[in-house]
Amino acid sequence: MNPTEETILVFAFRYALGRRSTAPGIVANHLIKQWANLAPHSKAQVKEEIRTAISRGDAGHPCDVETWREVLDQP
Repeated sequence: MNPTEETILVFAFRYALGRRSTAPGIVANHLIKQWANLAPHSKAQVKEEIRTAISRGDAGHPCDVETWREVLDQP
């Protein structure tokens, strides 16, 4: 994954986090598939934003929260 693709994926993640649509599942699944290719700072930022959204109750439907927790489970 090149830097531009990574940036676009992080942008998509920020769009999807908290949405109540199909976007969270699509983006979270792609994040998981590409996790090994992401820079450490991107991984840390994504995880921090997910944790913050969950703690605020802003991560979407309960099913979306479970999907985001799968991203948090990535090493």
